[in-house]
Amino acid sequence: MDWTRMRLEEDGRWYAYKDWYARKWSDTKSWAYARRRALVIWLVIVLLLLGYLFQFTTVFHPSRLYSISYQEQVARHNSLVSQKIWQILLPMPKKLKSKPVAFAEPSAWMQMNPGYTYTLFGTEGAVAFLQSRFPRRQDYLETFNELRNPGLKSDFLRYMVLYAEGGVYSDLDTRPEKPIDEWVPTDYETVARLVVGIEYDSLGGDIGKDYTYPVQFAQWTIAAAPEHSVFVNMTERCIRGLHELSEKYSTSLGEINSKDDEVLKATGPVAWTETVFEGIQVQAPELQSISDLSGMKEPTLYGDILVLPINGFGSGLPHSGSARWFTPKEALTTHHSESSWRINS
Repeated sequence: MDWTRMRLEEDGRWYAYKDWYARKWSDTKSWAYARRRALVIWLVIVLLLLGYLFQFTTVFHPSRLYSISYQEQVARHNSLVSQKIWQILLPMPKKLKSKPVAFAEPSAWMQMNPGYTYTLFGTEGAVAFLQSRFPRRQDYLETFNELRNPGLKSDFLRYMVLYAEGGVYSDLDTRPEKPIDEWVPTDYETVARLVVGIEYDSLGGDIGKDYTYPVQFAQWTIAAAPEHSVFVNMTERCIRGLHELSEKYSTSLGEINSKDDEVLKATGPVAWTETVFEGIQVQAPELQSISDLSGMKEPTLYGDILVLPINGFGSGLPHSGSARWFTPKEALTTHHSESSWRINS
């Protein structure tokens, strides 16, 4: 018998067994590590999901909304601005091309303003509102129904809503930075019935190509008490401007395919700026030109119209001396300038 050969064969089997066992042990450790890693990932996902659901339920559950310092909110509401928040989402006609609508979460408005009602208008709700609140003005409802351009419809609707109900209108691409009850300075709370913010200020330089006046007012956010005369004048201005466009294009209101600048002048910021400044001049005739408002640093009251400087509703803009890289303490809302109403972009 060749003992040397047998020993070598035995050693070979022994080493082969050691190699197999080592691989098996390594595979077992790898499998255990993989299981632990998968478990950790799964737990993280579950925790994130629970956190999201908790946030959702605390924001939207009615009982939770009522319980967030409701009595405290009512007690410190001294402003004439109605405790109502309005936003508008109208369908885009298929034949018109537009940017998609970017949403600011409605929860941000509700969570920051307990005690306020929140309404998001669609077409049917808007029609029902106009029928209910303006039964003697069929021309309002007819004009709204005939329009197809969502920018024109939204502009027209917001002025009538604020006239009838007051409160705060704000575009969907805005986000509140402070509770509405902190928007009006204490000294003006019993006087201010309309709150407007500057959206553009040339600061004495050339007027930008997208603007008409050296100072213009934003209409992406407006706050008001009910039945302010500016909204009556603005609504009539809209109807007049829309019919002028209809005559210009020799077509019905529903077939108006107006350019962006025509929307601005008929129902948008240009028309709004002219109408608001007319209202300011009635109460402050010493103002000779809208340029007199340029460079404003603090909220300023003219009669019952409170004008906010650029950072009130327009922080983050790349012009007008706006605080672009941070949110200043005087910011009340942030506007993301999506311009989803534009149809020629």
